[in-house]
Amino acid sequence: MPTRILRNPRYRTPLLVPDILHLVFLYLVPSHHATTFSEAPWDLIASSMVCRSWYEEASPFLYNRIQLDLFRTLVYDNRFDVAEMKRYINLLVEFRHNGFDPPGLIEQVKIDVRCMSRNRVESMTESLETFFKLRPRNLTDLEIDITYLATARACPLDHLNNLFNRLQPIWPPIRRFSFNGGGSHPAHHTHIDTLLTILSPTLESLTLTNYAITHATQDALRRCSRIRDVNMIRIHDPENGLATVLPSWSNLREFCYMHGRSPCFDRTIHALAASCTLLNSFTLVNGGAVHYTAVTVGAVDSLLSSCTELKRLRLVRISWVHDGTLVETLLAHGRKLEHIDFIECQCLTRITNLNSYVHRGWPELRTLSLSGCYNLAETFVVWVICECPNLEQIEVPDHLALAVERWIKLNGFQYVRRNTWKRQREESVPKYVDSSGEDKPVLSTTIGTPKRTRRRAGIRALKEFFTFLK
Repeated sequence: MPTRILRNPRYRTPLLVPDILHLVFLYLVPSHHATTFSEAPWDLIASSMVCRSWYEEASPFLYNRIQLDLFRTLVYDNRFDVAEMKRYINLLVEFRHNGFDPPGLIEQVKIDVRCMSRNRVESMTESLETFFKLRPRNLTDLEIDITYLATARACPLDHLNNLFNRLQPIWPPIRRFSFNGGGSHPAHHTHIDTLLTILSPTLESLTLTNYAITHATQDALRRCSRIRDVNMIRIHDPENGLATVLPSWSNLREFCYMHGRSPCFDRTIHALAASCTLLNSFTLVNGGAVHYTAVTVGAVDSLLSSCTELKRLRLVRISWVHDGTLVETLLAHGRKLEHIDFIECQCLTRITNLNSYVHRGWPELRTLSLSGCYNLAETFVVWVICECPNLEQIEVPDHLALAVERWIKLNGFQYVRRNTWKRQREESVPKYVDSSGEDKPVLSTTIGTPKRTRRRAGIRALKEFFTFLK
């Protein structure tokens, strides 16, 4: 069939018949669903911007063959194609000129300068400068990684400085910022302090990895008054300078601290307890030697006592998590905890003085993880199930997977994944196996049963169970 070209008297651009245009676009459609940036049909995307009619004809192909999540993140590393990225940014500019808003799809930018050549850094700087000038309305996440910047293959420091200097006036209002300083010198972090100051009015989440806390960093962090989520991973803060920043973070809800061979961090934790009373989650991870922890049990005890809104506690490879700590600190001041994770806490074995503390469980506890606690006794798991009536999910260590399986099943839990059990939604009556081999109820979870009656029944059943174990 011969091709007909219609001409609109108002425009000089020829208009193809929709049927012919549809056939032309079929040749530009990829054979499979585009899941990576390099597989995107750039020619089809460019064709869709010729005019509105072409866009309407190409849109079904674009939405059916392209995964929209593909364009939610811009990634700049040593593998990105310079030509493709330049073309993509130019297409975004044209889209904006035509009244469309594909730049609004982009939510995150990742910048990884590890082993990146200076040509790539220059191309990345030009590309980001053009993109940020579009003011993408949904861009809220920024990640920067300069690990191994001092190596021979990495870009020179002056190129990195040029990147921050050119982008400084046009940084978008970022809400979540993550930076990894790697093994680079603290002098390489100077521009990050400036960037933190620029982002401070809108910043709500911050992650600093392998970062040196200087006086300039403290000044920048004090400006982040809206911060709600902080992750400090192997930071260098020998003077506990972060303690002077915490009074400015009254809205802080989540705090995570991972240390290696760091000096004592107690001063910062005490400041956290005094200044951030709305704290909801606290995570402490020991990334160094097992026998050393930069935060003592006394600091965590003050945190549990002062932060009445604390619901989640996660302790990883902490040496002072043992039987005495559990009874004297976590059971005494952490009764409002809803989520507890004891990960690879080898000193945790069993409950001491069980008869004295059998009535002091965690009444609000919903999830408990005991992964990697290889010295833990079976009686601890039984005690938790009996004394925590609101428990919904529990993860047991490998060596107890078979030992407690029957007991967990009889108490209404169902296996969901490796060593993890979740309580069934329907109301069930927990049971235990007595010395005669019969299943007897431990406590009733039927609606309407008084809490005191259920607790007393649980205590009696628990004592009978331990008598059976002996």
